[in-house]
Amino acid sequence: MGGQLSYRLQRHSRVDPVFDRWEQMLSLGWGNILKYTYKLKQFDDSMTRREDFQLVSFYQHQFNFHLRLKLWQMLLARLSYQLAFQGYEDNLNVLVRSVAELKKAGTRLDQHHQLSFRVPYLVTNQLIIQPEVAYQRNRGNVPFYHFSISKGRLVTFYRFQEKRLVQLMTAWRKL
Repeated sequence: MGGQLSYRLQRHSRVDPVFDRWEQMLSLGWGNILKYTYKLKQFDDSMTRREDFQLVSFYQHQFNFHLRLKLWQMLLARLSYQLAFQGYEDNLNVLVRSVAELKKAGTRLDQHHQLSFRVPYLVTNQLIIQPEVAYQRNRGNVPFYHFSISKGRLVTFYRFQEKRLVQLMTAWRKL
């Protein structure tokens, strides 16, 4: 298990200069356990068509943590946690702002948490059952973007021949 380091600098030049931008990404990691990622997108033109979400400059600091656990007679369980700090240029148009009764905020700052736990059970040599639960939460300086999501799913794998599986999945989601 060793460390990883990567950096990417990318220039986008399009026919319409409103899409011209620089994108940077820096990633540091230690095995499959811990990873930090920094992303930055900066548009050359910061005034034109900013109400289009795709045309908004932003930065993001993201931390990922993954842990594999051996519990009882089960296969390896996986616990994952992600924390992201993000900043976006203001991109809401006047109509959306007036309907949602929002004030102009300048830079939107978000803190996003995501937690998931997955544990597969080997019922027989042919049958694996894998329940998974997840939770996401977003908070920031603009309440319009606050949300929480709880999710769960149950995946079943049935092996009927060597290298041939059937997968059945059921899921629920609460917003």
